[in-house]
Amino acid sequence: MIHIFFNFIIHFISFSGYFGIFLLMLLESACVPIPSEIILPFSGYLASIGRFNLIAAVSAGILGDFLGAVLIYLVVRNRGMKFFEKYGKYVFVSNNHLHLAERFFQKYGKWSVCIGRMLSVVRTFIALPAGIMGVDFISFCGLTFIGSAVWCSALSGAGFFLGKNWVLLQPYFKAAEIPILLVLGIGLLYWFWMGKKNNRLLN
Repeated sequence: MIHIFFNFIIHFISFSGYFGIFLLMLLESACVPIPSEIILPFSGYLASIGRFNLIAAVSAGILGDFLGAVLIYLVVRNRGMKFFEKYGKYVFVSNNHLHLAERFFQKYGKWSVCIGRMLSVVRTFIALPAGIMGVDFISFCGLTFIGSAVWCSALSGAGFFLGKNWVLLQPYFKAAEIPILLVLGIGLLYWFWMGKKNNRLLN
C-alpha cells in the first residue's frame, strides 16, 4: 500500500507539474496525511534534471502549504475543534493526531505554528490548536509562511542537490527533528530565564 501511494505521488507530480505540487501540499497542510517528504524532494529532483524550475517548484510548495494551513485555521476558528473530532476520520485525522498537535501547541505557544511546520506529522495538524486557541490571524499567517518557506526550501533544495538519490532523504529528515527540538527548547529556556531576570530588575 505504501509503495502504491509513493508511486501515485510521483506520477501525479510528473503529470500535473507545478499544480500537482501546489495541490498535494495544500492537501497535506489541510490535515490530509500526504508526506511532503516525498512531494518536495521529488520536485527538487525533477528540477535537477530540467523538468521544473527550482524556484517555481519551491514557490508552488510554499503557496499550497500556506493556503492549506490558513484554510484549516479559518475552519477551526469558525466551527471549533469538535468539527474535526467528528469529521476528521473521513480524511484520516485521528484523535491522536489532534491531541499531539494540541500538546505541542501548549508546550511552545504561538511559536509552535512556525516550529510545527518544520516537523513531520506535527506540521500537518498544528493549525488546529492554533485556530482553537485563538492565535491572531496576522501572527498565524506570518509564522506559518516562515515555517512553510523553510520546510519547502530545505526539502526541495535537498532533492535538487541529491538528484536521483533523493529517496535517501526521508530517514535523515526525521532524525533531524531531535536536534531541532533541543535547540528550540534551549532557546525557550533562555527566553524564560531572561524574562524572569528582567522582572527582578524592574522590581
